[in-house]
Amino acid sequence: MNKLFKLKNWLTLEETSRRLTSSFQEDFSEADCLQLALDGHIKISALIEKSKFGILCKEDDTNNILSDFVGFMKNNSGFPNDILKTAEDNIPLEMKICRFGNVFRIPTGVYDLPMIGAERLDVLHICSQFQGREPAAFICLEGPFLNNN
Repeated sequence: MNKLFKLKNWLTLEETSRRLTSSFQEDFSEADCLQLALDGHIKISALIEKSKFGILCKEDDTNNILSDFVGFMKNNSGFPNDILKTAEDNIPLEMKICRFGNVFRIPTGVYDLPMIGAERLDVLHICSQFQGREPAAFICLEGPFLNNN
C-alpha cells in the first residue's frame, strides 16, 4: 500500500486518515485530518470535475506588510507608545481579496483550498459532523476560494 501512496497525486480523506495512521503509528480519524487542515498543518484539496465557473482573485498583502511594520516598531524602543497604539488600532485584521478579470470556466483538476472563505466554513461543518457535534450555521456568499498554483 505504501508504494501506491507514493504514486498518487492526491488522497481521499479516508486514505489520508489511513496514511497518517500508518506513518505515525497511532489512530487518525477523518475528523483529525480535517482539524489538521483547519489548523494549517496539512493542505486539503478539492477535485473539480464538472463545469464550474470562477473569477480570478488575489490576496492583498498590504495588511501583512503593515502588520510586519507594527511588529518592527514594537521591537525598536525608539517609537512612542501613543504612536504604537494608533498603528495597532488602525490596521485591519482581515485579509483583503481583490477581484480581477471576467468569469471563466474552471478546468478539471485538483485545487488546494486556502481556507479563507466558504471552503473553511464547509470544512468546519463536515468536521463538526464527524465529531458528532451540531454544526454552526454560517454562510459565506462569496463561495469557496481555490489556489491555482
